[in-house]
Amino acid sequence: MDAMQRVVSASGEKYIDIVKLSDGSFCLHLFLKKYDHEEDEYYIIREFPGPSSKFGSISAAIDEANRLLNVDV
Repeated sequence: MDAMQRVVSASGEKYIDIVKLSDGSFCLHLFLKKYDHEEDEYYIIREFPGPSSKFGSISAAIDEANRLLNVDV
């Protein structure tokens, strides 16, 4: 799996990596920026379950990532 592109929310608190799978299709991995009060530090975590669709083209995956993050393009 190779990350092909990243779509970032307007706030910068969320992003989606578009990943190319071995069969040539694309899927989305959702990541969130979280603050740990005890450690006084921000962490990037992957949200599970993430978006579950597979896409045949990168443009369809980008469109869905933009829709999920409410990104205006």
